Amino acid sequence: MKDPVDATFACSFATVAAESLGLGSCILGTVSPALERDKELKAKWGIPDAHFPSIAMTLGYPAVTFHNGVRRRFASVTYL
Repeated sequence: MKDPVDATFACSFATVAAESLGLGSCILGTVSPALERDKELKAKWGIPDAHFPSIAMTLGYPAVTFHNGVRRRFASVTYL
């Protein structure tokens, strides 16, 4: 079995790629426990019994366009 954290890294990079394409994304960590509890749901989605999904990600085009982003002032930093 591979390390489940590998899928988290892949999802992180996929969110950056999705943003560059104008897509919104959301990483869902609660899917894995739900699939492990509900074998019928796992079968409905066509996931074989020997497979253990560790994370899920949704993608989509945003329904709302924000014209004004949040403007922040960065605090000055003094290095010693």
